[in-house]
Amino acid sequence: RAGLVLGASVGFGFAAFESAGHAFNAAVGMRGIDLRSLLETEVLRGLLAPFGHGLWTAISGAVLLAFRRPNGRYRFAAPVVLTCLGVSLLHALWDSMHGMAVWIVARLTTTDLPLSLFAEGHLPQPTDTQKHLFTLFSVGGLVLISLAGIAWVRSLARSDPSWRNTP
Repeated sequence: RAGLVLGASVGFGFAAFESAGHAFNAAVGMRGIDLRSLLETEVLRGLLAPFGHGLWTAISGAVLLAFRRPNGRYRFAAPVVLTCLGVSLLHALWDSMHGMAVWIVARLTTTDLPLSLFAEGHLPQPTDTQKHLFTLFSVGGLVLISLAGIAWVRSLARSDPSWRNTP
């Protein structure tokens, strides 16, 4: 449990700094200060932050501390390496969800896919249907990644019998 709490604390600290950077970029644009964009970014990141860095570092901390030797040194064990790879995969999927949503929407709604579409990172002149599909796939993907992380944390909590009896 200490690893879960320590990892989550570190992750939330990093997420706070990252959110501040995103908020600054959203607020200060080419057209000046955009308060609506700032508020939208802060609300979205506030809702998503618990399911990003906080969750991933909680997983990493739990596994890392679970494989600590009695003398306090850490063991280089397969579960630690696999957890690092798994958490990295969750993070990579999270970060690439925007691009994947653009690609899925383009595949579903257009017949020809120019490569320049993916360099821009958005659909040029999207229809209302494309906008709704993008939101569905983008947010839906983040929800699926979050659910995978939550399931992973729950499995870690259930794997240690001493955690089960704690309220």
